[in-house]
Amino acid sequence: MTEISPSSNRQRKVDGFLRAVNIGTAMVVAFPLTALAMEQVFPDFEEGDPLLWPATILLFGLFCILAETYAVIACFKKRKTDEFTLSIWHTGTSWAFFAAIVWLLVGHYVETIIAAVEVSNAYQAYEAALKVNPDIGEFVPPEEEDRISGFFSVHVILFAFFLGSQFKRLRGDL
Repeated sequence: MTEISPSSNRQRKVDGFLRAVNIGTAMVVAFPLTALAMEQVFPDFEEGDPLLWPATILLFGLFCILAETYAVIACFKKRKTDEFTLSIWHTGTSWAFFAAIVWLLVGHYVETIIAAVEVSNAYQAYEAALKVNPDIGEFVPPEEEDRISGFFSVHVILFAFFLGSQFKRLRGDL
């Protein structure tokens, strides 16, 4: 009966790199969902409500941030383990760089379109209210909120990095 030899140190590093890519991909998908859950729970939260859901969402958001940080650091430390991990790293960084350039060029336009839709909806509501009450006054557009192009830039870049890494990993060729 032959014994299974323990895996080599290099193979353990490759496995750690691939595990970090999987963790990073899962967290890049989970974190925006957590942010949406926060947006749904916290505006309706009143004093005296149970803290279970807000605390759970905040802890999961913190877990996502820590796991994503671990994934990026682990990928960076183990990227030169062999040619395959280095090619996965290079593909991920290439996709992330491309996403950063595209987001810098297009992100402001996305933000402008979203703001225009919000102003259009507010103006339609104003016109409907004006038909009911003609003494309502003149239309005041809603204030601009935080810039989403800056807020989502890190998420877009990390999403592109891990998507590119998974794409290269699933293709399998060097």
